[in-house]
Amino acid sequence: RVIDRSITQLEQSKDNMIALNLTSDSDSSINDNVSYSQSAKVILLGDFLETKDSNNNTILSGQVQNIGEKRADFAKITFTIYKDQTQRASKKDYTTFVAGSMVTFNQNTTSNSSLYPTEVGLFSVVIPKDFGAFMSYSYYIDWEEYE
Repeated sequence: RVIDRSITQLEQSKDNMIALNLTSDSDSSINDNVSYSQSAKVILLGDFLETKDSNNNTILSGQVQNIGEKRADFAKITFTIYKDQTQRASKKDYTTFVAGSMVTFNQNTTSNSSLYPTEVGLFSVVIPKDFGAFMSYSYYIDWEEYE
C-alpha cells in the first residue's frame, strides 16, 4: 500500500500567508482520518536559508522533520518561484529530494530520501541566476509511505 501525503505553504516577501493542503490517494472514509493521525508528517524546521553561490545562483536550503508516526519515503520539496506579486506570470518550479536515511524497498529500489519518525533531513535547491530577481515563492513538501 502506498499513501501519498503532502503539505503546501506560501511565502511572500512582506506577508506570510499560509495555505495548507492535505491530499491522499486512498479512498476517503472515517478510517482515513484515524490512519492520517498515525501516518508520517513532514514539516519545515525553522526558516529557509537564502544564499548565493560563486556563480551568483540563489540557493534555498533548510531542514525538514518527520513528526509523524510512520516513515516518510521519497521526501521532497518543490519551490514555485514567482517574478511578480500577482503570482500568475513568470513562475517556475524547482524540486529537490531531502537528504535522509537510505532504505531499500521490495522492488530492489534504494532511496536516500526517507525520514523515520523524529528524523531531520536537509535540503538545498539551486535557482539559476538566469531566472532573474523574484518577488516571492511557495513551497510544497511531498512524501509517500510504503508499508
